[in-house]
Amino acid sequence: EYTYSMGNPLLGPSATDRISLRTTLFNGYTVGLNYNYTNDGIIRLPENVDGILYTTPQRGMKNTNYSAYVGIPVKLGQWGMLDFSVNYSLLEQSYQDRHSSNSQWAFNLSGLFHLPKDFSINVDFSDATPLKSMYGKGVSNPMGDIRINKSFLKRSLNVSLIFADIFNSYGSFKREYY
Repeated sequence: EYTYSMGNPLLGPSATDRISLRTTLFNGYTVGLNYNYTNDGIIRLPENVDGILYTTPQRGMKNTNYSAYVGIPVKLGQWGMLDFSVNYSLLEQSYQDRHSSNSQWAFNLSGLFHLPKDFSINVDFSDATPLKSMYGKGVSNPMGDIRINKSFLKRSLNVSLIFADIFNSYGSFKREYY
């Protein structure tokens, strides 16, 4: 009722230059570095008119993202495995006379647990610190999925029961514009 998003059919695609280096070290540890650069990207510009927020896509956004990643696997013998990862990102944005530089930490814990009778459980939990952009701030909420799997026919058929977004992260997502 108070938010309108408009399109812009005159915008063409934008391109991003990306360099990614990733290596796996002893015992399966993963280390990575990423660089992304967009010179003429698309930004959704917010405008508050009499309490109604209008957003319109425009071209001209410069976006640079540097990130570092570390993944740490933990083997649980025959019962499964855990994988913990942490990612740090530095985001630099500019559009016309506005510039911003912000950072974010992101965490992920994934696990696979083997159970008797060809059952298994996959869990995936992640969270991140809020990330500010030039025109707003996203509020981060934890994400979590649980999958219960059962294999049939000598593991050629898998059936899963999925509990997705158990923290209702999408339902409670908010973005503040300024």
